[in-house]
Amino acid sequence: MRLPVLLLLAIVTLSACQRVDPNSPQGKRQASMKQILHLSETLSGMARGRQPYVAADFSRTAQLLQQAARTPWQHFPEYTAAKPLDADAARAFNKAASDFETATDQLNKAAASGRVDDVRAPMWRVEDSCSACHRVFRPQ
Repeated sequence: MRLPVLLLLAIVTLSACQRVDPNSPQGKRQASMKQILHLSETLSGMARGRQPYVAADFSRTAQLLQQAARTPWQHFPEYTAAKPLDADAARAFNKAASDFETATDQLNKAAASGRVDDVRAPMWRVEDSCSACHRVFRPQ
């Protein structure tokens, strides 16, 4: 009887070790990236016609994405000047972050027109900048 209880206790204890501290750099960047993903999925759905395009909603969400695009980078200590693992990687990371911010700026500007045709190409640039960064920097 004791062995199953001890085994269950060990499994529960080990599964608790898998959690990320929400106040750690990893926890904060995961939260930032989840917010970016949620906003991007909403915008992409409207731009692709998977959900109705409502200009005011798109514009508001594009503004939120533009703001969110500036938040995660501070939570990547491995690419900061204080602790560069590799100067070339740090420069490439900073360029990728800047490219993403620029893409969200362009999307936000295009959203002001209120026309779905005007936001599609900028939306694809946002998605492309995400993909380009993840191909290089996202851990497997």
